[in-house]
Amino acid sequence: MGAAIRIKAAAVFAVALLFAVTGCSGRDAPSGSGPEQAGRWSVVFADGAAKSSMASAVFLYAMEKGVFDRHGLDVEMKYVTPAAAQAALLAGDVDVAFDGDELMRAVAAAGRGKVFMTSGGMPFAIFSDEPLTVPGLRGKTISSTTPGSSFSSALMKTLRDAGLDPAKDVKIVYLQTVAAQYAALGAGTVDAVLLSPPTTVKARQDGLHKVADIADKTAPAVFAVTDSYLSANRPAVVAFVKAMAEATRAARDDPQGLADSFLKANADLDAALVPSSFDEAAPRWEVSPYPEDWAQTIMAASPDPKVRSVPLADFLDASLVAEAGAVAARVVA
Repeated sequence: MGAAIRIKAAAVFAVALLFAVTGCSGRDAPSGSGPEQAGRWSVVFADGAAKSSMASAVFLYAMEKGVFDRHGLDVEMKYVTPAAAQAALLAGDVDVAFDGDELMRAVAAAGRGKVFMTSGGMPFAIFSDEPLTVPGLRGKTISSTTPGSSFSSALMKTLRDAGLDPAKDVKIVYLQTVAAQYAALGAGTVDAVLLSPPTTVKARQDGLHKVADIADKTAPAVFAVTDSYLSANRPAVVAFVKAMAEATRAARDDPQGLADSFLKANADLDAALVPSSFDEAAPRWEVSPYPEDWAQTIMAASPDPKVRSVPLADFLDASLVAEAGAVAARVVA
């Protein structure tokens, strides 16, 4: 599950895509600036998810429908790799980042940011070109995106729950993108792959076999903000939370509009994949504080004992969603 955003206004916020901003940057505003500031807020947002993934669908919808703009946010999005999203956030090159498990661990380890929100989880699944069960993956080669990603963490948990040792019983290769995984399965260089919508829909249409649904083993997406941006531009972050809540509700109720904005950003995507992808993903969309039980699970899985020992209170902040009010309450169906 990365991007960058900049936003200017009297009450605004940013979350999961890399946004280059026009005009005065909210990041450069003096500490304590707030709604009385003239102009609009800018937020740089790094999205570590692929633009073609349903994980980014609500952001694309919010951009296309002007939701961020209505909340006083000037947002420009760029997509980056998960590692680049983490690095950009910690270097101060972006204000907000969106990704998976490793983003949380990176923020906790650096001590310079806060995980303030989730947009929910994704319906990940394992597919193969032969009928297999999870125990049947023993001795097989499985692909994932990057080490420590939400994909990889879900895979590790799935294997262990089936009695398999990920380090000994299977071979895991990291191919960076879902598209590369799909191509590798077609080429016969891997035996199973981890997919998310819309690629899960394509896999079924292509006659591939679903090994397992692993949505319930997949941690929710992570939204993180730098401490420096938050201290200087808190109203912008709160406004972003409100905008995301509005966009999530609207996108769920407007599948055609969601499809149009998604396809506009992904011109090469088969439009026939979108309706079923929406049906798979939309029930898991939400805007809420990051759940502590999942945060504990993510931190406990870190190979670094120093990371495992970081208190949740040091990097987990539920106050921004609370401050955004009822509009940002849990919006799952």
